[in-house]
Amino acid sequence: MNIGIDLLESFIGNCAFVHDDVWDEMRDAQGNLDWDQFSTNAILLGAHTAVLDSLEGFGDLYLSYINQLIGLPQNILIPKFTQESLLENLLYDQPILQKFTSIVQQKKLNISSFYSDVQKPFDTLLSRISTLEYQPKLYPNTDLFERYNDKISIRLELEKGHFPVPEGMICHKYEDVKYFFRSKRKFRNILLKRMHWDSKLITSEYELHRVSSQLQYPCVAETCYENITSSPVSHFIAWAGQASHLFTLEQIIHNWKHYGNGSWKPNNPIFADRIISCGMEFLSIDNGYNGVLGVDFVITNNNEILIVDINPRFNASTYPVFFLSRMGFDLDNIVFVIRAIEEDLSNLSSIFCDDRFVPLTSEGGMFLFQPVWDFTHKCVHKFTYLCVANDIETLSRLDNILNSIVQDVKL
Repeated sequence: MNIGIDLLESFIGNCAFVHDDVWDEMRDAQGNLDWDQFSTNAILLGAHTAVLDSLEGFGDLYLSYINQLIGLPQNILIPKFTQESLLENLLYDQPILQKFTSIVQQKKLNISSFYSDVQKPFDTLLSRISTLEYQPKLYPNTDLFERYNDKISIRLELEKGHFPVPEGMICHKYEDVKYFFRSKRKFRNILLKRMHWDSKLITSEYELHRVSSQLQYPCVAETCYENITSSPVSHFIAWAGQASHLFTLEQIIHNWKHYGNGSWKPNNPIFADRIISCGMEFLSIDNGYNGVLGVDFVITNNNEILIVDINPRFNASTYPVFFLSRMGFDLDNIVFVIRAIEEDLSNLSSIFCDDRFVPLTSEGGMFLFQPVWDFTHKCVHKFTYLCVANDIETLSRLDNILNSIVQDVKL
């Protein structure tokens, strides 16, 4: 019996999902928003009620397949698209907001968000959908989200709790950063962190000087370890006064950029136990948190296990891995990979209808999700896929086939 899965199922059943992932720090140098439209991932969870950006990216045939495979939410609400923020669109679409309010009040649902930062008007949403009879709550609440998402405050909490973290220091001025970079450390490169999606890799003093005018203080300077053997992310759930581990995955990282996730097979089973105990201990120091929490680790070839990040929310990989659990897969006895692809497609049905596509069964296969719908050009310009198998060779074959299909059907 997996207590964590039971807690997550209880949480999902208690909430309406408004997973708006728009975050200003995710814009590229040209100001374009690199978003993933996480809203449709509520489908993978078996959510009762979900507010979505769009279903256009799936295409009719693939959407019908998903409905047959796992079913769609009973209530799917799609507000009129006027801007990038799903939450703002919900607030300005009065008929949809009224329907949403009716469902929340009738079912006594709370609200599950993806990001709960202060820039998102969830307080406005809560006030508009509340009545004297019932006032829904937001998970995670804004205060805890802001505290955990801030790299300075979370570094202080981890240090105070004597958790294993990379060597580093909180810098209040440029001279502090320069001092840390020049300090006698085994590894030269450093990371500068301040907020989510706001990290800079510094490999030389010239690079440090070049970005000096861009730095904001305070910030965290941390050593970049060059002897990393694994970068696992472990998912936890805190709900109804209980906390539990859900699952641990391997992060696919190249040149400090995250490209996806896969099944994690630790070289030493002790690593898994230590990671779980770290996450559970972190949750125990603050029992006010409710929802999913992701903890990023690195394992060095000296068998050091270090916490490098706390993600106070559903993680991108929480959805597909819980989906595998819903499908009845034993996560310890399969191999899988989760990756995003940036290619323009008419919709996901164009991949699904290819003769080479291998639909997901109890033996494994392919699954497509999270289409990012381009409202201007009326196409999918990014999506995420999941390949599942019983062995590495089959997994690699499925992965190669899927990528070949994408190259053939892309616009």
